[in-house]
Amino acid sequence: MQKITRLSLLGLALAALAVTTPSALGGDMKPYRGWVMFPPTGAPAFQDGVNIFECWDNLGGRAIRVAQTTWDLPYPDGDTWIVTVHQQGTFTYADGAQLLDDSTETLVFDATFQLLGLSMEGTITGGTGRFEGASGWVSGEMWFEEPIDLATVEPFRAAIEGQVSTVGSLQRAEPAIPPTD
Repeated sequence: MQKITRLSLLGLALAALAVTTPSALGGDMKPYRGWVMFPPTGAPAFQDGVNIFECWDNLGGRAIRVAQTTWDLPYPDGDTWIVTVHQQGTFTYADGAQLLDDSTETLVFDATFQLLGLSMEGTITGGTGRFEGASGWVSGEMWFEEPIDLATVEPFRAAIEGQVSTVGSLQRAEPAIPPTD
């Protein structure tokens, strides 16, 4: 009976240690939040299958996100048109560190192809520098009071949030995010 008790206690101790110890693959998860701006300040928004966003987040401050982009054909959904966009992006921060993501955006247009809103789901797939080995997820959603024309729109910001593994310097305190107004 004593042997069974020791094994059970050992199993319980190992389980508790596994729950409280950061993983060797990246550690605990840290809340990720910020915003992306489209079109970005001082840069083209679309260029040869590449989409560019300016981003501010709690992981590294300001970043430029450059994403290889493919667009699915639009399809009707009642009075709207749906377009799915697939992106493989790289967030590059001022210190040169990069965070990599894979995302899918769903854009909803009215009958005249003015944008009504969008949603985004993404997976953090790694990085360089302090983000090496990072994993996690990110999402966002935005709807407009009035439809907008992406070709002539003034820059707008969309809130993003998620979770990213605490690798490298991500275990430090968060930098401030500029206000959205």
